[in-house]
Amino acid sequence: MAVFSTPLQSQCYFFALPPELRNVIYEYTLTEFKPLLCTAGDATGSPKLLLQYHFGNNEAKREANQLKYVCRQLNYEARTLSLRYNDIHFHGIENFESFLLSSMHTLQRRFRNVIILDDHESLKKSYTINQLIDRSMSPVLYAFCSRNPKARVVIRNSRRFTEGAWLTIYVKLRQTLREDMDDKMDTMFDAGTADLIKEGSISLRRDLFGKYQRPFLQNLRIAPTADYPQKSTYWSDVQLAEAKRLYEEGC
Repeated sequence: MAVFSTPLQSQCYFFALPPELRNVIYEYTLTEFKPLLCTAGDATGSPKLLLQYHFGNNEAKREANQLKYVCRQLNYEARTLSLRYNDIHFHGIENFESFLLSSMHTLQRRFRNVIILDDHESLKKSYTINQLIDRSMSPVLYAFCSRNPKARVVIRNSRRFTEGAWLTIYVKLRQTLREDMDDKMDTMFDAGTADLIKEGSISLRRDLFGKYQRPFLQNLRIAPTADYPQKSTYWSDVQLAEAKRLYEEGC
């Protein structure tokens, strides 16, 4: 974040601006249209935040934050702010773990939205819903979420969606873990389908909570598919809008 500093004669007068104004400028400059890819844990050496020219593409071309190369003061003030202003993608849980294990807690507090892409590069992609609840999947990940309640982590599976079952799967899992879908189900499904989903989620939640006896972390979410239906010949606009929300927020 910007700190108060008096510029020398040779310095840019930008640093004479109040810190609050500089922070607004930094946020505008460093906020990207697409999520940034973090290279932590791969062969590139030091972790970098890269622009993704194609969504989900790990062949990004250049670093997102170029301000840190302008001068020492900009590097000091802005080098980690991209973590706060953007969604950050990691390919695989182990890459996120590598970043967490090699970074300071003060840096980790910059995170707001983390997307872990559970794709072919992930060594731990065979997780189950039970592992998500009992916290055996990644103690490092759970420790991060517990320490940083303002950060949200969504683990997205690489499976493609099946249009017919997509909403049912997401709504049941979301209701099981968060219990916040009761009202929405009545507008998305017929009464019979809504009742079946509610009964199934109650039963599953009872089994999971009875077995593990611990609360579910609110800021650790799961998205069971790699994408969501953006168009449909038989889904309503309400259902499509809810599908987008559930996919982005996670269950």
